[in-house]
Amino acid sequence: MGMNSEEMARMEKLEQLVAELMKKQQNPQSPSQPNGQTQAPAQKQPSFLEATGTSGSALGQAQATLKATLTDQDGMPIVGQRIMFRVNGRDIGSKPTDANGEAVLDSGSHLGDPVIWAQAILSGYEAIYRGSPKYLPAEAHGKIQPAVSTPG
Repeated sequence: MGMNSEEMARMEKLEQLVAELMKKQQNPQSPSQPNGQTQAPAQKQPSFLEATGTSGSALGQAQATLKATLTDQDGMPIVGQRIMFRVNGRDIGSKPTDANGEAVLDSGSHLGDPVIWAQAILSGYEAIYRGSPKYLPAEAHGKIQPAVSTPG
C-alpha cells in the first residue's frame, strides 16, 4: 500500500521535526567553553548562618544589637554578603558580612520604631541570607538577652 502526496508531506515534516529535536539535544543552549564544549552549571555550596545571642534593654528607650555569622561548609567566613534582620515578620535592616563573616545591626544606627526593638528583646529575631550565585540561602533565629541594669 503506497502513500499519497499528503501523507508523504506529513512524513517529511515529521522527520524534519525529529531531526531538529535531536540536534537541540546534542547542542543544548548552555554556557560554553572556548573550545566549544558545554560546561555543567556549578552547583551551589551550602552556607551556614548563626544568629548569636546579644544583649538588649527594654527599659527607657529599647536598644539591642543583632548579630549573625555566615560561614561555608568548612567553617570559613563568607565575606561581603548581605544579611537581612527581621523581627516579627518585619524587615528592620540589613548589613554586609565583614572579614569574620559577621553582620551586626545596632539599634543605635537603625532605631526606627522602638516597639520593634522591644519585640526583638521579647521574641528574638531572624537573620536571613538570600544566597548568591555561589552559596545557598540560610536562615537563623537569634535571642536577645535582656540586660539588667541597676539604678545608679
